[in-house]
Amino acid sequence: MILSIPNGGLRDKMTAVTMKATGLYKGAADLLVVYRGWIGFVELKTETGIQSPEQRQFEAHCIQAGLPYKLVRSLAEFQQLILSLDAKR
Repeated sequence: MILSIPNGGLRDKMTAVTMKATGLYKGAADLLVVYRGWIGFVELKTETGIQSPEQRQFEAHCIQAGLPYKLVRSLAEFQQLILSLDAKR
């Protein structure tokens, strides 16, 4: 399972208020991946993209909670992540 976390994008004020009230976490990773017993957060960036301060804080919270967090910069890198999970089985 790959679940997107739709934090980005422009929204009207009411939608933004509703999203925040129902658990929006600023800086949350783009994806939650559940694969063969592995559960982790994946942030997608371009080759030159940088994490915002909120994204770095989310990464730190994941690490403190013992949750895997990966930053990937290409489809090939994401595919390699999934293959590495298969190799660990």
